[in-house]
Amino acid sequence: MVSTPNRNDAFQRKSVIAWGVLLALLVIAPFIGIYPVFMMKALCFAIFACAFNLLLGFTGLLSFGHAAFMGSAAYITGWLVRSAGWTPELGIVAGTLVAAALGLVVGLIPMANDLAMYFFVLAVFVAVFVLILRIVHSPYGQVLKAIRENEPRAISLGYDVDRYKLLAFVLSTGIAGLAGAMKTFVLGFATLSDVHWSLSGEVILMTLLGGMGTFAGPVLGAFTIIGLQDYLADTAGSWVTVIIGVIFVVCVIAFRRGFVGELIAWQKRK
Repeated sequence: MVSTPNRNDAFQRKSVIAWGVLLALLVIAPFIGIYPVFMMKALCFAIFACAFNLLLGFTGLLSFGHAAFMGSAAYITGWLVRSAGWTPELGIVAGTLVAAALGLVVGLIPMANDLAMYFFVLAVFVAVFVLILRIVHSPYGQVLKAIRENEPRAISLGYDVDRYKLLAFVLSTGIAGLAGAMKTFVLGFATLSDVHWSLSGEVILMTLLGGMGTFAGPVLGAFTIIGLQDYLADTAGSWVTVIIGVIFVVCVIAFRRGFVGELIAWQKRK
């Protein structure tokens, strides 16, 4: 069934309203009793998941080593700030450059307390989200979708598929590096788990659980996984991984498109 223009306009208006409400909730979150450090950690992983979704959801490339970019940026940032005496702002930029070989200017803001740091992380998250939104809706993003759907046809149309894939991979790794660099400042440390293969698996889980190929999906997936890990750690212990695995299996069976993917499909059927 083909949606009419009026239905599409109504759906877009609802989407704008929903995103406005979500942004408002994120802004007031620290003032309604939600722990800022938890929110910042979830936002960092939301950025990581958005970066991975740019690669998998919109380009069709699956990377099992994405944690290497986030983890390497986290280590570089931590070492430069703690051992080399760099400022936090320069450390974040250096971590991002190492991960993506791209220049990124990070705004100078005071980060002496959790609330100031929270709004800095939130601002970066919004900027990254808008950037990915712009990339996907640009002519370049449309080519990525064409490659994902039918790569041989894209080649037959004259597109340099390898070059488009490489640029998508570099963009994704750069944003993942930014997430890792900021995570170091949020938590105050970087560990070997930042480059462990399980973290690459977690970002895949976040993306698939929320909805691959959607914009809100990785964000919802990241908050869900980080929330379960943090709030079940004291009560469930080592069973947290098993619980998350069971939830993933149930969601794959009941929500094959992910939470957001199923919601969008349901809205379009109305």
